[in-house]
Amino acid sequence: MSGFQSTAASILAGISSGLGGLLVFLNLAGQSPALCPADLWVVDVNTFYSLLWNPLFPYSLTLTLLAIYWLDRGTREARKSDFWRSGLATGILALIHPYSQPLLFAFAFIIAVGRRRMEAPAYLWRHFLVLLPFLLYVVWAAAFHPLVSRHNAAGVMKSPGLVAYVLGFGFPLLLAAAGLVMGRTPLLKRCWPVVLWFLLCVAFAYLPVWFQRKFIFGAQVPLCLVAGIGFDLLLARFSNARARQKALIAAAVIFLPLLASTPMYLLASQSAQVRKNADGAYYVSNEMMAGLKFLKNRSNADEVVFATPATSRLIPAFAGNTVLWGHWAMSVDFQERTRWLENLFDEHANWDDPRRGREFWGTGIQYIFAAGGLKQSLEQEPKEWRIILGEADKVFANGSVVIYRHRKNDG
Repeated sequence: MSGFQSTAASILAGISSGLGGLLVFLNLAGQSPALCPADLWVVDVNTFYSLLWNPLFPYSLTLTLLAIYWLDRGTREARKSDFWRSGLATGILALIHPYSQPLLFAFAFIIAVGRRRMEAPAYLWRHFLVLLPFLLYVVWAAAFHPLVSRHNAAGVMKSPGLVAYVLGFGFPLLLAAAGLVMGRTPLLKRCWPVVLWFLLCVAFAYLPVWFQRKFIFGAQVPLCLVAGIGFDLLLARFSNARARQKALIAAAVIFLPLLASTPMYLLASQSAQVRKNADGAYYVSNEMMAGLKFLKNRSNADEVVFATPATSRLIPAFAGNTVLWGHWAMSVDFQERTRWLENLFDEHANWDDPRRGREFWGTGIQYIFAAGGLKQSLEQEPKEWRIILGEADKVFANGSVVIYRHRKNDG
């Protein structure tokens, strides 16, 4: 790639996504869930959203890039040593973000056979020998560890329809398609590993596995590489350097705001969520911390605390107690516990039935840590909680947190 093509690809990968932000501005994004652009809600679909969302993704994307870079260079320049490196990068990736393993396996096999032909096994065994210990550990954990195996069933991540992905890739996809049309066979011959990477991401995103949506992670990188070349080929259509310069300035003025429409929307919407800070999702307030310190100093680690799912993620970290639930995909009985709570507070229930209190406290709960929505429920709907709170004492309260302790602990 030329310097201009690399710069264009970097800008596209860094700030652009799909048509989601533009459709939100036109009030068209929510017309149909099946047609909602993936760049608005699938965090794996573009680089900006994934890096904004989770600090795990930069490391995962770096390891993916290294593995593919070494697989490409090793087969192109006949450097078998690169396959040791690609196997190590892929193995480390398996420990922190294992979902891309089938995709990288297919990429390694196709590129080795496509370039080295009969010599491919001499390259591939190096890659898989290094990868194998990491892979065996992950497979063992997924198959035999009871919590991990249940997580595979609870954390299903299905892909949206293909139209949602097309809209989610947006302008880079159009530029890449234009580049392939104009460049034809020479460009495809030169860039086929990059095109293969992107096509594998899309194809694997519809495999019948529970984590199919995770295969789309990283797809924007190869897409933007080809899009950068496509943009350069479009400018080359102008007859002279002055005309190309004017076209470049016009494209920057017109298209940069459109390219960045989804990142700007995401920054605005995510900033609004941060400001609301519901249930301490982004930072722990002083009042919340005071309640957590109370639990840490006055309770035992094995005493179970009832709280909202969001607050329950803070309690083990800051107070050390056991909670009923945590992350939705990692609490393997999350749905069962949710149904239990819904049945306990069924709108047709007899709120004065003492069995409700026995059912609640009989699960082993010793504390109620009421913050956010749970605190509002206790204050606004006292009749639903009358029997349950009748067996507890208020042991802590401030403006944001109320803590109740089961009275039977005293005996």
